[in-house]
Amino acid sequence: MDGLRGVHHHGHDRRPRDADGAGHRRRLLHRAPGEGLLVRGLVLHRDRRGAHPDRAVHAEGAARLAAAPGGPAVARDGVILEVQGVSRHFGALAALAQVSFAVRAGEVFSVIGPNGAGKSTLFNVISGLYPPTAGRVVFQGRDLVGLEPEVVNRLGLAKTFQITNIFPEISVFENVRVAAQSRAAVAGRLASLWRLPDVEPAVLDLLGTFGLAGRREEAAENLSHGEQRYLEICLALATGPTLLMLDEPTAGMTPGETRDATALIRKIVKERGLTLLLIEHDMGV
Repeated sequence: MDGLRGVHHHGHDRRPRDADGAGHRRRLLHRAPGEGLLVRGLVLHRDRRGAHPDRAVHAEGAARLAAAPGGPAVARDGVILEVQGVSRHFGALAALAQVSFAVRAGEVFSVIGPNGAGKSTLFNVISGLYPPTAGRVVFQGRDLVGLEPEVVNRLGLAKTFQITNIFPEISVFENVRVAAQSRAAVAGRLASLWRLPDVEPAVLDLLGTFGLAGRREEAAENLSHGEQRYLEICLALATGPTLLMLDEPTAGMTPGETRDATALIRKIVKERGLTLLLIEHDMGV
């Protein structure tokens, strides 16, 4: 099977993991000139409530733009991230095949599709965890290919994982403080780990935003699943990103928790002026 390809002002991606909700799923199982094969109904979706609601297009039309000869046929104005003809192979398996799309500053851009479609693989390529087999990833005009994940993070791109990735044995507060202080150190303020007076208020503000301030002294492993997902988002935000990448942030949550989390994430992204790149298997999110 070939890998992911396509765009729907939301996104197309293809890799082994992720499940798609029914409704808006597109079965674009065809080849177009100069394009890879979109498998398993992956959809790239630009949120109509985002910065450019007038730019939303139908999935099939966007897919035809994705890998046009000579490069992606996307507008360059306001673009913060470009994925250009990215492929990723694992041996004989093509997890991603000629994936191209662009994300503009201030948008909420989603990659939606079923398990095995390549969504998390795409995120791992963008963030530097996996090198692409072919293609380029350009963030704010800089090619990210070949850069270590920590360097990519310092440039302003932060991500969460499909499986919650926190420090379970230390306190909720220390989890976020470590992330915030890593940012401070990058800025050249190499003070003692415990002597950065401006870090504590910022950490408490983040925890308060997610309703975790009252549990700041507890070990992170004692939080509920939903609270741990919130904590991981806090860690990502504490690094001061321009582009926030969330890999199924509501996975494992109840429908009510999912609604609350989605509303909170959108509110934070808007208030902080961030760009959001989101992986989800549920079109409703």
